[in-house]
Amino acid sequence: MNSTKDAVYIPDELQEDIASLLLDRLGDDSHLYLHSSDLSEHLDTNAKRVGRTLEIAAESVGLQASKWAHNGNSTTWLIERIEQEGDR
Repeated sequence: MNSTKDAVYIPDELQEDIASLLLDRLGDDSHLYLHSSDLSEHLDTNAKRVGRTLEIAAESVGLQASKWAHNGNSTTWLIERIEQEGDR
């Protein structure tokens, strides 16, 4: 059996783990740039699977994830806090 967590990650669990990592990495900042591969190494899953789940995970915790760049090997994501009404 494959020992990596990728083989056993259920979608909801992966989404929750990505959301938690995004909040941790963002901290008090309003935005950050990261690669799917940065998160995949921490989560023990592959970067493509992280990329497919990243936008939904971000939205679930009040963040927005946008593809910012792609160099042929890796996607750079811009993660931003979603400005809520009254935050201005």
